Amino acid sequence: YKKVIKKGKLIVIEKNLKDFEKYRKELRKNIRYNEEYKRQTAELEKKYIGNLSNRSFITIAKDLKCLKESLIEEL
Repeated sequence: YKKVIKKGKLIVIEKNLKDFEKYRKELRKNIRYNEEYKRQTAELEKKYIGNLSNRSFITIAKDLKCLKESLIEEL
C-alpha cells in the first residue's frame, strides 16, 4: 500500500516538474519577446521623434501594431 502511494506521489511530482519546465520555457520565450519588442519599439520611436511633424500618431500606431504581429509570428 505504501509503495503505491509513493509511486503515485512520484508520478504527481514528475508531472508537476514537466509542467513547471514548460511554464519556464514559455516565460523565457515571453521575456525574449518583450525585450525584442521594447528594443524595436525604441528604435521606431527614435526614428519617428525627428519626423513627428511629418507623420501622424496613427501611422506610428499602425507600424507598432505591425511590428508586434510580426514578432508574434516569429516566435
